[in-house]
Amino acid sequence: WADNTMYNHSQDTESRILPHYHSLLSTSESLLSRLHSQHKQIQSLMSHQTSLLRRISEFETTTRTLEDRYTRDVKLYEHKLRLLEEDYKQLQEDSKNREEENEKLTLLLEQY
Repeated sequence: WADNTMYNHSQDTESRILPHYHSLLSTSESLLSRLHSQHKQIQSLMSHQTSLLRRISEFETTTRTLEDRYTRDVKLYEHKLRLLEEDYKQLQEDSKNREEENEKLTLLLEQY
């Protein structure tokens, strides 16, 4: 009789605990599935972040290259402009000298 009571008590305990165990197991599986899904999302975001960082680095390199090229070109154009200004001044000076020379020649011609 005692064995039968223990068996019944054990069966009763098992029938009360088993649904809770299955519920916890189901919840654990669901949480594990969500965790796995979130892990995949995080990996995807990290991959995207790496790609963006690479693109930012490429953009910065391109920007520096363009800035360097622009700076070099500006210096070159400034130099060319100075040379043109010097040439212009020289041409003005030459023109003035020719005019003076022409005036002298004209005066000489008038004397003869």
